[in-house]
Amino acid sequence: MPSPSTSERVALILTLMCSSVIFAHSALASEPIIDQLSARRVESGAVVIGGRANHLPAGTKLAIEILRQGAREIFRQDRIPDDWATFAPELKGKLQKSHYREDDIIVGDDGHFETRPLTMQSGAIWSPGKYRVQIESHFSKAWQSCDVIKQLGVDTDSQCRTSIDPNPTKLPASPDLVPADPEFPNAGRYLKAPRDVAFPALSEDSAVIDAVKNARLTVHGKGRSADPIGNVVAYFEKGSSGAFTPRAWSANGVHAQVPGS
Repeated sequence: MPSPSTSERVALILTLMCSSVIFAHSALASEPIIDQLSARRVESGAVVIGGRANHLPAGTKLAIEILRQGAREIFRQDRIPDDWATFAPELKGKLQKSHYREDDIIVGDDGHFETRPLTMQSGAIWSPGKYRVQIESHFSKAWQSCDVIKQLGVDTDSQCRTSIDPNPTKLPASPDLVPADPEFPNAGRYLKAPRDVAFPALSEDSAVIDAVKNARLTVHGKGRSADPIGNVVAYFEKGSSGAFTPRAWSANGVHAQVPGS
């Protein structure tokens, strides 16, 4: 078999070099920013979602949205802020629908982060099952501290102000980082990491307490309560002016005790 010519050797070397570059880029691009995401229950039955943020400095602020359980979309309703109504008076007093969102989640020194104990908007406990959640973060001055911004390699002015959609140059290429403008993928990137997380089963005590909180009492001659017990307790706690001081929800065997009773 004849030896390859010089031009064939050069072509082979270039091919191997290109393949190495492509492989290295693919390996880098597959590196996640968010991993080890999981959920646990606290004693009250509320859910805590935690995980690890790779390459993000301590103090980086994150947000999480709970999008759906299985195929069922999850929404909450909130009254539109008054400052929005200043610019659009027709919005005053109206409600807006959005996914459940938890802001101000902070990355720790070891890269780990956790939410506070989460319940539904009504105060009810999240049911067990597989949920689709999304971790999000932006790297502008509106979101992050100056120290975090500098560690991420974001361009700033003398007062540490950034562009609206800055590019964190010290973060690697990752599927968790998406372009702010698809036409200019290298101009600005932000974190958008959707994940599936299993919310664990409730303990027996938590299941009993949750059932009581969501029960609606029927009073003879007055009909059925418009609100579940949990909402009624919260109403009296808020408006009692010290007359009603709740302790804690607890369960004894199959019986649940209302706080303050």
